[in-house]
Order: sequence, then structure tokens, then C-alpha cells
Amino acid sequence: MCVQNKAKFGKAANKGAITLPSEVGKEKETIKLFDLWGADAIRDSDGTQLSPEILKKGYPVYSTLCLVRLDEQWAKTHPEELIQKYLMSEQIVATTKDLEIDLLAKYFRKKYQVDTIHNPKAWWEVINRTTAEVVPVSDWDYNDNTGKVTIRNARSFNIYTVNFLVFQTWDTTSMYNHIANKWDAEPKGSVDPFKKATREHLLQLLDTWLETHPATNVVRLTSLYYHFALDSNEKGNPTFVDGVYTDCISIDAMLAFEKRYGYKLRSEDLVDQGYYNSTSRISSRAYLDWKTLMHEFVVEYTSEIVRRIHKAGKKAALYLGDHIIGAEPYSDDFKDMRMDILIQACHNGLWVRQVSDIPSDCVTELRLYPYFFQNIFINGENAISISIQNWVKIRRAMLRKTVDRIGYGGYLSVALPHQNFIDHITGLCNEFRELLDKSGKTKPYAYPVKVMILNSEGRAGTWKHSSTIIEKSLSVDTEVMQDSYLECLAGLPVEVIFRNFTDIEKSGVEEDVTVIINAGDAYGPSSGGENWTNKKVVSTIREWVYRGGGFIGIKEPSACEHQGRFFQLADVLGVDKETGNSIRRTVLLSKSNPDHFIAEELSADAELSPLYSPVFPHTEGIEVIRRKEFSVDINSINCFDKKNPPKATGIVMSTNQYGKGRAVYIADLPYSYQNGRVLLRALLWTSNKEKELENWFSTNPKVDCAAFPQTGWFAVANLDSETQTTTIYKENGETIGFDLAPHEIKWNAMA
Repeated sequence: MCVQNKAKFGKAANKGAITLPSEVGKEKETIKLFDLWGADAIRDSDGTQLSPEILKKGYPVYSTLCLVRLDEQWAKTHPEELIQKYLMSEQIVATTKDLEIDLLAKYFRKKYQVDTIHNPKAWWEVINRTTAEVVPVSDWDYNDNTGKVTIRNARSFNIYTVNFLVFQTWDTTSMYNHIANKWDAEPKGSVDPFKKATREHLLQLLDTWLETHPATNVVRLTSLYYHFALDSNEKGNPTFVDGVYTDCISIDAMLAFEKRYGYKLRSEDLVDQGYYNSTSRISSRAYLDWKTLMHEFVVEYTSEIVRRIHKAGKKAALYLGDHIIGAEPYSDDFKDMRMDILIQACHNGLWVRQVSDIPSDCVTELRLYPYFFQNIFINGENAISISIQNWVKIRRAMLRKTVDRIGYGGYLSVALPHQNFIDHITGLCNEFRELLDKSGKTKPYAYPVKVMILNSEGRAGTWKHSSTIIEKSLSVDTEVMQDSYLECLAGLPVEVIFRNFTDIEKSGVEEDVTVIINAGDAYGPSSGGENWTNKKVVSTIREWVYRGGGFIGIKEPSACEHQGRFFQLADVLGVDKETGNSIRRTVLLSKSNPDHFIAEELSADAELSPLYSPVFPHTEGIEVIRRKEFSVDINSINCFDKKNPPKATGIVMSTNQYGKGRAVYIADLPYSYQNGRVLLRALLWTSNKEKELENWFSTNPKVDCAAFPQTGWFAVANLDSETQTTTIYKENGETIGFDLAPHEIKWNAMA
């Protein structure tokens, strides 16, 4: 439980619930903005300090603290205490029997240093990737002077790699700040508290820090100890970014693992063929055990840190970013850390729900984008554009489940020259406080629909986005879009829970669930992969749908090639996907119903599937709502009429009746106004609740409606950059019309 009740921190009125960044030299501007934005707390940022003049004002103060990079002298004199990780070398083809591999080729040499403190032959692995065999240690050597491994007796034209340990000499966040904000300070490294000497040293540092920061009210831990993975190429550019447990390696932890579980953790359990246990892969048993070990350590050590913060009379805030690995907010023991405030960086509705749905009494706070960084503030209009684009999604989700506070990060001096941006944020802060005031942070009206998201992570992955192949293909950098069906769902008036396949196997489907969603790429954790060959799981879900449940499959639901099917619930969905194994099978006829309830607000040119998906009818009697044509070479098919060849199509959206239950297949559902409405209608249809639609309902998909019965207010919010008109259906059937300016929100009494 949290020490500080959320109701006592940040009141929703004309002032409050806003955290403002400040820095030395901007005292007058800070005081002005504190009043203009109605802030009730100030904060420093990495690389900045608060001046005595500001501290004397008596404002509540958030002070940033990253313990693992607080004492660089300790890191320099104890290089063996730095954070470690396993890297995989380049894949090299053997053209001679003696093969050399430069370990750090293609890596950023300023960030990594090969570990020669620990015996390479005891902890590294050289692997023949062609045969998957581990090369005997007698057949390879490492030369510390050249940084190369020499392999003897290599097999001709086989591919070889080396899994090797490195120390991370440049902390990932420190490196980012140097690049993005043009820092010229000395690079910082992070030390590892799993190692006893560092663990004790950090606690002593904390005690001293608490004594020397009497003006600090909130210790903002940013974050804990282990950074999410961000690997960098020789130019320092990101090559792999993911929230995985690979940047928390130490020999101490690996020995503790062996003692705990009775088997040795291999380097390959972490390198994972070069995939590094990406969140787009289903985890191995060894990797899951590793996550458990590190998570339990993080909880135990953090609880001691927070105990000392509370003893000093201060609150503890956890920033859910940067060094966040090991903190699992939806785990049963997360509460044992005894945090007071949880802070989440946020640029869309999905991220809102990640923090607002955490089962905790902690104050929840969003750190909104754009951060006040130089690479963002090309000009004020660029920053405003980013802010608005994010805010309409954030507001949409907060109308379903709000947070307690918002704020900004970065450097005030960067934003100050842009008065248009300052004015924009003034309005945004007032809008947020009005939302808190009118909603009272109470539950909004929701349809009688309870959605279960079924994937491999379950509760632990609540509102956690898993990137898809299509998103990567549409992305311009290493960070994919994260605007999937979950973004559509984040702002819908329905209850949402997350469960995994073990939950289904052990306990079945919870009694009050009305619809299950399974979505994602085949063999990934979101879809489930080989979990779909579990007879208990598939038979339980089939029976549940047959007796009246609803099922929605998106992209490649229940996908796993097995016993003549790719979609293991093809009978439920009524469709299957062609993978090349059933081309000779005759396609069943299907009925088209483009005017189905689900598609009543869907324009003919709406984009549901960015890429063609060859899905075909599996069951007679399905209704196809949307098809998608793809090109055919008429010279390659037996067609009598070459001028009017048949059109080849794949199913993009369809429905199926399965016993008393209903199922919907959708090829993909990237976020858009229309797709949000499509998903809402699909949820109502599969739950047999279509008649519930016109309750607190906007006739315009570009306008959201949220009603709060406990406070007597309802909101109408324009999601679009143009003026919109809509009619709102109240719960009693009464209607009322609205005209809204671009992005405007209006509050009205329900009565």
C-alpha cells in the first residue's frame, strides 16, 4: 500500500495537479509559469538543478535520483561493478579453417567494453549457427589485444558467432542525453546492485543524498537499476530497442540463478540466437526463470530504498521508464515496494491505460510529450503539433480511466522562447483539471461488455503493446508506431482484462467475460503460437463460444500450423489463412454482407488491413463484411475471358455464428476514428448487445462521448483537427446536438 493517499496530492481545481520542470537561471520564468499553468510542484531533470531562490518559494519539489549512476568515481574505481550484458558478434561465414571474429565490429565501442575479468571460456559460447552446435572451448581463443576470437577447425561455409560478455561503460540514458541535448559532460556508467559491494555502497549514497536534500518532498527514482535494452551500432545509432531482461547480467546473478533453479543459465538463453528474447517472441522456460529471479531482487532491494526515503519524511516516486527492468507493475508483489507515486511517459491512450489501470493506491502521473529537448523544438509549431496529436489520444483514454496528475520533462530553457507553445500548454493544463473536476475520477458509463485479451503474458502484460510485422514495415525508425487495436480499445466504454493461456487451462473463462480478443502475428506472444495446440485451451474456448460467448480474432488469431489448420479456431472464426499447404483445396462460397451492424459507420475506402492477407472461408455460412482485391497475372491462369478476368480477393472482415456464440475476424485494425467505432460495434455484436449502442453514443465517429453518473456530467470531445457536428444519444433515448471546434471538449450536465 502507498503511504500517501492520492486524494491528498494535487487537487483538481483552477490550480494543481501539474508538475513543472525548472532549472538554475530561469527563476523568474519558473515563477511566472508556475502561476500561468497552475502548477503545484516543480522538478529538476537529468543535468539540471533547482536554485536556492526557487527552493525558498516553498513549492513541493520532485528531485530526480538515479542511484546506479550517482557516483561516477565509484564506477571508475570499480569497473567490475558496472552493468553487464551478453552481445552476439556478427555472423561470419567460414571460408578457411581458421576464422577470426572481431567481437565489437558493428557495435558502438564507446558504450561497450569486452569483459576479460571473468574467464571467457567459462562464460562465453562460440556457436556454429548453421548446425546450432556449440564449438568446444579447445577450438577457440580470445586475444584481448586485438579484441578478436580465433576459431580453429571451422567447417567450410558454415556461419559462426560468439556470445560474449561486455561491461556497459556508457549508460544508455546518459548517452541519449549527450546526443539529443548536445551534452558535453563526461559520459556516465551504471553500476549493478546485485553485486554486494555496490548494493551496500548505493544504500550509503542514498542516506547521504537524503540528508543533503532537505527541500526535496518527492524522490523521483528514474528509474531503478537495469535499463531496457538499447543496442547501438558503430555510429551510436539504435539497432535494437526493447523492454527485455538482457541488460541486467552479472556473474553473481548467474551463479544465484544456478543455486536457485538447479541448472546453469547459458549465454544462449539470453542471446537467444540474436533475438535477445524480444517481446515479439514467446519466452523460453530459462528466460522466464531469469526474469523471476531479477524481478524478485528488484522488489526486495527497492523496498529497502523506499523504506529509507519514507524514514526521511519524503515520498517515493517511480518513473516507469529508463532503468525500469525488474519492476512489474501488474505483479502481485509490486505493492511491496511501497511506492507513493507512479509516473509514466506518455504519447497515446495505450500508455495512459498502462499506468491508470495499475491495481494500486498510488498517485498516477503522466509525463507528457514533447519533452523539452532541443531535437524536438525545431520551432514552436512543431512542438504544438506533436502535443495535439498525442493529447487527443491521451484525453480519449483518460475519459475511460484518468490519472491524477500530468507534467513535463526536459529543460525549461528550451521551451521558453516559444510563446505559442507556452499558451497551448496553458490551455491543456486547464482542460486536464476540468476533466478531473467534472469526472471526479469516478467510473464513466460503460456498456455491459467485459473484454478478455488473451495472449502469452496475461496480467503481467496488461496494456503492453506488442509490435507487429506490419507496423515495422510502416515505421521509419526502430520504434514502431504502437497504434494498434489496443489504442482503439483504450478509449472505448467497456471493461478490459488481460489473461494468458495458463489462466484458461487452469480456471477456464471468467464468468462475467462476454468477449475474448486474440490478436497479433503468428507464433508471437500476442497471438500465442504453440499454446494453441493445447487441447484443454482450445476445447475450453470452443465450448465457451458455442454456449454463447463472443470471440474476435485480429491479424493471425489462434495461429499455429497443426493438423491441417493454421488458425486453430478456424471453426469458430469461420476463416483460415492460406500458408501454401492447402492451395489445392476448393474455396467455399461465402455470403457478402457489407451493410452488417459492425460496418454501418465504415466508409468503403476505410483501411483495415495495410497489407494483403490471404484469408479464405473455412466454414459455409460466414458473412464477409469486407474483401480486399489483389492483382493477378491473367496470363498465368486458365481464364476464358482475358478482358474480364475474375477478381482475386482475400477476406478482411467477416462474421460467423458458432452455436449460440458469435465470432468476428479482422485482418488488422490500426488506430483511426473509424476503426475505433468498428471495434466497439464488433464488441457489442459478439456480446449480443447491439441494442445497447445508443446509450451515451455519438453519431459522429470523430467525436467521443463519456458520461459520469456519479458526478452528473458528460463530456463530448472532438478528436479531429476540423470542426465537427454530432448528435448525442443519452441513456434515456433523449438526443442533443453539438458543434465542436477542432479538438474541443465540452462538458454538460446529464440531467
